[in-house]
Amino acid sequence: MIAGAITLNVKCMDIVITVLSVGDSVSTIVGTRFGTTRIPYSPRKTVEGSLSGFVAASLASALITGDLAASTFCSAVGMTVESLPTPNDNLTIPIAVALASGWWYGIL
Repeated sequence: MIAGAITLNVKCMDIVITVLSVGDSVSTIVGTRFGTTRIPYSPRKTVEGSLSGFVAASLASALITGDLAASTFCSAVGMTVESLPTPNDNLTIPIAVALASGWWYGIL
């Protein structure tokens, strides 16, 4: 809903939803199970979790949108924001990815 207020472009919304749902979920699962390298500025998060979330979000959103470049860029933004020590990344990820995708497609 918040991301929709920033951009109403269908590809942008597809990327936002995919990065949040796939990237955030995969990063949590992989980071919890296999993560050993803590992120210095966010000790509850792991490098393995963030990288796996980035790869999963990039591939999933590229499959949905057909745009690998935009998907990779927006996933990098989303997983960078996910790695930050914020209290609720379910709010910050969609805002950041909506802004990134809006910029990518020349909407913002």
